[in-house]
Amino acid sequence: MENKNKRGISPLIATVLVIGFTIVLAALVITWGTRLFKTTVSETETAAKFSQACSAGLKLEVESKDYTPDSLSVTLRNNNQDQNINKFRVILNYGTGSYEGAMLTESLTSFVPKTYTITTSTTETAEGAPTDLAGLESVDLYPELTITGDTKFCENPTNIEV
Repeated sequence: MENKNKRGISPLIATVLVIGFTIVLAALVITWGTRLFKTTVSETETAAKFSQACSAGLKLEVESKDYTPDSLSVTLRNNNQDQNINKFRVILNYGTGSYEGAMLTESLTSFVPKTYTITTSTTETAEGAPTDLAGLESVDLYPELTITGDTKFCENPTNIEV
């Protein structure tokens, strides 16, 4: 014997539920897509500003250098009126390899020459680096910039041949 009193959801209610779920799902996808788009645009804009500032906008001039096996003094001038340099990451290039040295932490403002000195104490932080500057071939300086609140090191260094 069959039970004829069983009833399902009416087609009208089923259609309303499907349309409601579709609207909620579409709203969630649109909200997620909008946030993703805004985040991507913001990150791309920041990356483009850094790229421009580090390539075309960076006008770093080596005014003088004085090298001995114990120290390297370099006078730098920042010829960019819009951008100060916070500090420099130092890479020491010897014939036997490259080593990261201590940071040059004094900022370089626009149009004011500043002398930085790299000594054997600068190389002490470089693991495996020679204990003096004898044999030093060049130094790569990576400037650190702050743009719209974000701080990063430039990817392209200023190379100083010794």
